[in-house]
Amino acid sequence: MLEKADDAMTNLGNILMGLYIKNFESAVILSQKFAGYLDDEGSTQDDSKVGRLSLANEKLAYMPKLVCEAFGPIIKILDISDNNIGNLDFLDYFTELTSLIADKNPISSADTNIPCMPKLELLYLNKCKISNLCWVEALRYNCPKLRFLSLMGNPVVPAFMTTGNVYQYLQYRLYVISAIPNLVHLDDKRITADERAQAKKMFPTPFVHHLLKSTQVRVPHLLRKLTGRTSNYFPKSPVRSHLHPSKPMGNNYLV
Repeated sequence: MLEKADDAMTNLGNILMGLYIKNFESAVILSQKFAGYLDDEGSTQDDSKVGRLSLANEKLAYMPKLVCEAFGPIIKILDISDNNIGNLDFLDYFTELTSLIADKNPISSADTNIPCMPKLELLYLNKCKISNLCWVEALRYNCPKLRFLSLMGNPVVPAFMTTGNVYQYLQYRLYVISAIPNLVHLDDKRITADERAQAKKMFPTPFVHHLLKSTQVRVPHLLRKLTGRTSNYFPKSPVRSHLHPSKPMGNNYLV
């Protein structure tokens, strides 16, 4: 009796999986093709050796576990562009991943966590929903080998087409360069030695990055928080002393 029940449940599971695979058939075929299981006469290289997997434009809301288990250990280049994927936890399966292209997905700084990807070198997150610059800080630690990053089209990236946004865009760019020291290419431009030097001057110590991360504020708001965060080192009300010179500065001193 128990064996029959188990068989029935297994058959039901197979039927449900078959229905799911039928809707997901194009993605499976495409993934097999890019993983090197099907021949492609138009291919200019051996994808089975490269370890490519493309699930771009497949209307996926999440990555199926079937795909993660089948391809995760062997895939090095993953393309999930133009889907509806907002959770990237599935990347834990892709232990060999060196390149991730995830453009046009609802990936946000508020809801999306970046898992540890020690081999990742290229990350494209163009036209997503990243709105907090401090989110980039996670890439510094979870993707230590990251060299190529593109965030164009996100709310966090100021449009530099107008004169008023030129400084904001430069500030954004220098912050990211300082936050991820191994970067060689950001957005559509290669990082220059001059930019790296400017970034080091503007954000000279890890203290600034830690402060931004802990307060979850952008660079323009840094000065508003700085006084309260450094009360043990600087006078609490330097502006007040200028307005009322007769009043003492207080008992805070530099150590």
